[in-house]
Amino acid sequence: MYKTIAHYFSSDSRLTRQKKRILRNSLLNSKISPAFHAYCSSSCPSYQDVVSNLDLVALDFETSGLDPVNDGILSIGYVPMNLNYIEASKSEEIYVGNSQFVNGNAAVINHILPAELADGIPLVEAMDRLFHCLVGKVLLVHGACIELAFIEQYLSREYGISEFPCQVIDTMHIERTLTYTGKTHANHSLTLEDIRHTYGLPTYENHSAAIDALATAELFSAQIKRLFKNVYPKLSDVSFR
Repeated sequence: MYKTIAHYFSSDSRLTRQKKRILRNSLLNSKISPAFHAYCSSSCPSYQDVVSNLDLVALDFETSGLDPVNDGILSIGYVPMNLNYIEASKSEEIYVGNSQFVNGNAAVINHILPAELADGIPLVEAMDRLFHCLVGKVLLVHGACIELAFIEQYLSREYGISEFPCQVIDTMHIERTLTYTGKTHANHSLTLEDIRHTYGLPTYENHSAAIDALATAELFSAQIKRLFKNVYPKLSDVSFR
């Protein structure tokens, strides 16, 4: 009995129930796309699973700014992975037709010009491709607050959903909370490039959402090997939420 109650209130069960509530809402169910419907129809992995048994999707957004209400997603990069293999051949860079958000500053930061977004696909289609890729998997990001804020702003605007029911691993969060340097040095840089350097990972000369997603996947693999040695942690040990 106690195990049943504990399972009911576990975080992964909560997320699965949240998905089911979305599907049971007939008005909402009629609005959501087939890809998001498929995502909500899938169960969440257990937080008790060891990370070596999990499939993940490393994700990065290039955006016009940090405000999800007033800024837009310019490109979505992601790559499927597990701790044995990063599926670089399945990496995708999706440009979004949001050329109205590109200005001089954004072009300098993201290296994305309006001409490159001219053939970009609608945001709805781009997000559906992401949701399709995420079915049954855990989201991996560096600096989760940004990606989650833009995903949840999208879901709120399109479907009135305030929280994205997804398990998330954040390589920045791992560095900040599980390493000695991250916990004791307040001014320690937590940028993706700087943390990769501490693990002896190479610097990528080019910059894009897909390359940053790949860089995040590589960093996570390196963190697990260094921080946990030969004992793989549970998802709950490294989860951002």
